[in-house]
Amino acid sequence: MLQNRFLLSAEHSAQQSSEDLDRYEREFNEGKINILSCSTTMEMGVDIGGITEVVMN
Repeated sequence: MLQNRFLLSAEHSAQQSSEDLDRYEREFNEGKINILSCSTTMEMGVDIGGITEVVMN
């Protein structure tokens, strides 16, 4: 997890444990993480309101 004064990020991928993925999703929803780098693990069926930017590669 990257942390500095303004940016809090995490990686959401199949390489992470399900416990970590749940925590990252929860913390992203709560605004504790403001950048979530995702693989296709978040591609289908996930609705997170309030997202202002999505970057796809």
